[in-house]
Amino acid sequence: MSTTRANSKRKDMVAAALRLFAERGIKATTIRDIAQEAGVTEGALYRHFASKEQLAQSLFAECAAILYQSLSAAIDGVEGSHARLCALARGFFDFAETNPEAYEFVMARHHDSVTGPRPGQPLPKDIFVNVMREGMAAGELRTMDAHLAAAMMIGMCLRTVFFWDRGMIKATREEIVGEICEALHRIFEMDAETVQKNGHLAGVPQELRI
Repeated sequence: MSTTRANSKRKDMVAAALRLFAERGIKATTIRDIAQEAGVTEGALYRHFASKEQLAQSLFAECAAILYQSLSAAIDGVEGSHARLCALARGFFDFAETNPEAYEFVMARHHDSVTGPRPGQPLPKDIFVNVMREGMAAGELRTMDAHLAAAMMIGMCLRTVFFWDRGMIKATREEIVGEICEALHRIFEMDAETVQKNGHLAGVPQELRI
């Protein structure tokens, strides 16, 4: 088999695995299921991946990297902590909408078998934590545990996407992101008087100011 054809087959296997993992979860998906979905033999699949777990681990690393890059791009050049939080929320929704299978897998379906990223690989949550830390250090966000703050924001976005995807929320995407931005502003802002006094609302859209 030529290298080009082998690479094409591998892509088919990875795409099939992602579809099934996102739909069923890792434990409920077998190697046979993936091979049938990809239109290859189980032997062919094992030539590329030693096990289902290795395939899932590789997929998680790839999907997490894509989400990390998407979130990094979303805040690139954005000034001001509140504006950056809004940009992260928008980037989160963008990823969920444009990469639904990767989003479902990396945010909801990997936990039953995947142990984590590759050693040294940055995770999407790191971006949230860093933005929170930078905002607190600059006096733009109230002081609290940065990981807790990141978890609160990610949880808000995660459950909102879940409800929206299942038709429980009737608002438009832009309305939803706007509401999340407003909520983030109210949850994490410094005391309003302190913010106004120190001019820390610079860069925050007018409609998000109190």
